[in-house]
Amino acid sequence: MTYRTSMQIVADVLTVTEQTGQEGIKTTSLLTKANLSHSRLEKFVKNLTGAGLINKIKV
Repeated sequence: MTYRTSMQIVADVLTVTEQTGQEGIKTTSLLTKANLSHSRLEKFVKNLTGAGLINKIKV
């Protein structure tokens, strides 16, 4: 069993969000496709939104 590095996880999250396009992706789908727990995903989303790489849309 090998663990993913933070960079690999960031790449996975960005790849999944890029594949969904402008309409966005729901948290549950992103959790499943990026294979992350909710708490870990929130940390990565916070960092990526802070860096301006993704946008978080509140509904």
